[in-house]
Amino acid sequence: MQGSLIGVGPALRKARMARRTSLEEAGRDTHIRVEFLEALEDETFSELNGEVYVRACLRTYATYLGLNPDKVVAAYARNAWGSDLAEESPPAPPAKPVTSSAPVIRKGRHGVAFGVGAAVLLAAVVFGLVSRRDPAPAPLTPSPDPVESACAPSGVTVAITATESLTARILADGQHVFTGRLHPGDTKTWIGDTTLTVRLSRGGAADVSVDCSSLGLPGTPGQPWEQTFTGPEGGTGGATSTPA
Repeated sequence: MQGSLIGVGPALRKARMARRTSLEEAGRDTHIRVEFLEALEDETFSELNGEVYVRACLRTYATYLGLNPDKVVAAYARNAWGSDLAEESPPAPPAKPVTSSAPVIRKGRHGVAFGVGAAVLLAAVVFGLVSRRDPAPAPLTPSPDPVESACAPSGVTVAITATESLTARILADGQHVFTGRLHPGDTKTWIGDTTLTVRLSRGGAADVSVDCSSLGLPGTPGQPWEQTFTGPEGGTGGATSTPA
């Protein structure tokens, strides 16, 4: 019969190690096979030849190690008696199934379909509440082109978009209004009542538009470029240019 770590085996091993005796020496002195001594220390009593042999080996081994053989055998006997009672005791009655008034959801195709439907319904309810609380924003309309939106209904309008780095100087109606450095991609727009004079440090380095009409890249590359644009009399639009 196999024990269940009742403490007999560890006590035997501890006593043997305290004597500094190996299993081979103990087996030679007690005339008990080494594998049987290991079974006693491991409490694997089923490896020995029956109950009578187990008790005899325990008594002999305990006496050899200086332990009280009666206490060792009694500890083993208590374990063996408890095991016999456990084997003879009637099995416990089966536990009653727990009942609940809640419906049982069984796994399967119907359960999966029900779960998906519930999730869709919940999402629809939540979306409806959010939509009522936060109405959808109005659709965005594209912003007008910055050059076209800057065109004045009267006078003269000049827009410059630099394609290369350059310096620009602008006079509106004879008054200085801007001098500065433009980098590639920079766009500037000016409006004059009657005239606009544009001076660029490099020709061919900027796209120039007058009254929303592109002149392309005027001027000679590498050379300064200047042009004066005059609005028509009465301010009806349609500027004319005067080269410097």
